[in-house]
Amino acid sequence: MASLKDIKTRITSVRSTQKITSAMRMIASAKLRRTQSRALHIEQYRAALRKTVDDMLATGGSLHSPLSEQRPVRHVTLVAIASSSGLCGAFNTNVWNAAKARMEALREQGVAVTVVPIGKKMAHELDKLQLPYPGEDILLADQFTQNPTPATQQAVRQLADRLKTAFTDSRTDCVEIIHTHFRSMGSIHVTCQQLLPLTPEAAGTAAGNEFIIEPDAGTFCQTVSDRLLLVTLMTAMMDSATSEHASRMIAMQTADDNAQDLLQQLTLLYNKTRQQGITNELIDLMSGRMSQ
Repeated sequence: MASLKDIKTRITSVRSTQKITSAMRMIASAKLRRTQSRALHIEQYRAALRKTVDDMLATGGSLHSPLSEQRPVRHVTLVAIASSSGLCGAFNTNVWNAAKARMEALREQGVAVTVVPIGKKMAHELDKLQLPYPGEDILLADQFTQNPTPATQQAVRQLADRLKTAFTDSRTDCVEIIHTHFRSMGSIHVTCQQLLPLTPEAAGTAAGNEFIIEPDAGTFCQTVSDRLLLVTLMTAMMDSATSEHASRMIAMQTADDNAQDLLQQLTLLYNKTRQQGITNELIDLMSGRMSQ
């Protein structure tokens, strides 16, 4: 049986760990509120921009973007968004499992796949499989999780430009993005959506209508399409950052609860061991008294 000193040392250690998990939970909660507010605002902008593109595509041939060109799919680019740090439950594992399943499904169809990892955890999984990948955008996950800056937005713009160039140059026929979507604390799941080619998400309402476009239709289509690609990427990264904070908050709450349960068990064991020690001492005293 463990000594009183050993049990007391374990209690002190668990209490120290509980302080850390409690602090991390409160930090994640504060970051979650801030990131969730940003994600809500950018999602509203993306939805409005998406409706404009749907109306544009509904006109048929009058308004057309090179980013909406449909062609046989021989090569797919997967943008997989994870995180660069742990202690967030199954957040990174779920994203990797979804990305891996999607890669296997595409390869079974004879489609070549290139993965663009965002987050060190995703890059680490690709390293274990010895899969090549571009490494320019790995740190974007950190930047969105902490505090997006104009430099961060510029980095996302460069990623969007590279994806657009690869699509328009026919080096890839489809671009998909895999990330964790946050609905509520009880509903966090991995989603896969198509970035390119642009296809309408809902039935457009502009068919048969006439538009007055300035400066011209070509410039309008290119500007709106480019902006939608950029905003969709930023929305997905902000959504992933929100999910990461929520997952870490849940994981730290679970760890805090487990630490509290362990503390109760250790305290009970400490009291029992102490009481047993007192009882043994009393028995020794009584035995010595009776032997006199």
